[in-house]
Amino acid sequence: MDGRGITVRMDINRRYFSFFDATFAKGDACICQGGRRAGKTYAILQYIILQLYNARGKALIVTDTFARLRDTLLTDIISILGVTGRNDAFHVITHGSPHVRFPNGSLISFVCADRDTRGYSSDRDFLFFNEAIMYDYSIYRNALLSGGDNCKVFIDYNPYTRFWVQTEAIDEGWNKLITSYRDNPKCPQSARKQLEKQASDGANAEPGTLARYLYDVECCGIDSSLSGLCFPNVEACQISDYTQCAEREILAADWGQVTGGDPDVIVGMKIDDERKRIYVREIYYSNEGSDADIAEALKAISFTRQPFIFETATGGANRVANIHSLNGLRYHFMPAVKGKGSVMVGIRNLQEYKLLITVDSINILMEQQNYKYVLDGDILKPIDKWNHAFDALRYGFDAWVKNRHKAIFN
Repeated sequence: MDGRGITVRMDINRRYFSFFDATFAKGDACICQGGRRAGKTYAILQYIILQLYNARGKALIVTDTFARLRDTLLTDIISILGVTGRNDAFHVITHGSPHVRFPNGSLISFVCADRDTRGYSSDRDFLFFNEAIMYDYSIYRNALLSGGDNCKVFIDYNPYTRFWVQTEAIDEGWNKLITSYRDNPKCPQSARKQLEKQASDGANAEPGTLARYLYDVECCGIDSSLSGLCFPNVEACQISDYTQCAEREILAADWGQVTGGDPDVIVGMKIDDERKRIYVREIYYSNEGSDADIAEALKAISFTRQPFIFETATGGANRVANIHSLNGLRYHFMPAVKGKGSVMVGIRNLQEYKLLITVDSINILMEQQNYKYVLDGDILKPIDKWNHAFDALRYGFDAWVKNRHKAIFN
């Protein structure tokens, strides 16, 4: 590209640029999902730089950490522009409040989710959410407010988890491009060799194994059976959908306050086994309340001698006795059965059902957007947070499976 006596040469990847142009022609956001070394970030940066060079504008780039900004994004930008930061044409500031200023006055600013929470005026022409699954939906939501009229939005990520990106930004539409290292002719030979070896090891591996997971996610850029949210099959429903469901209501509790910090949670659930649906409602969710508050919340629901499954850890039995004495309601109290491996088994059992969560269950819906699988060494397992309501659901579902033939569950 030429202008003001300055030349910046770009070797662009036509697959990405064609996708960008087609997407923005329809007014949608560009969602780029892909494996390692697919060239997503580089192509998006090229596109933004080209547009800002040809017409004055502003871009905001969001990433998870300052280290990624410094070591990846700014390095790529400097490579694209062919400047060192001391060039009079482009001002690339890599310290303090990093930014890139163009000869025509265009500006690229940055937000790092781990340190930068500043607000921005609503005048950005481009928003780029880099490695989007590495930070919470709230970061995305807040930064999105800085987009101006006709703002063009980019989102890129590797599909290690689907997290909020799936529920908020993607609906399996045409505007998502999936790529891998095979789509990137500039993929370094050392990385290509490593990925080819990984592909060879994982292509024929059994689904559900780590080798297959890494093949799917890193080599192909696709969602793996082990990848993503613990409960992706979720839909918000109206309160009336829950109340009108004729199935037996089950109450389940997970206690957190005794150990400090975690919330006390009580959920209501109705299991429609024939249609493979579970209706879920948040009855109590707080890390500040007392047993009296819990008893009061229970009084507000229609009492039909529901089964009440409670966690036995953290003084669970004593708390149940206290709550019972405060509200006087005669639930069928039952202790949850826990043991080694029960978390993974419980999650897999629940995954066979669609979870319909009432729209007023805001804490459960927030947990669902954050409860995901993570790699712990060579083991893929659920993250040990954002799981309190779902722990309660596991207890209730497990009790129903073991006792569904009894009258209290019918």
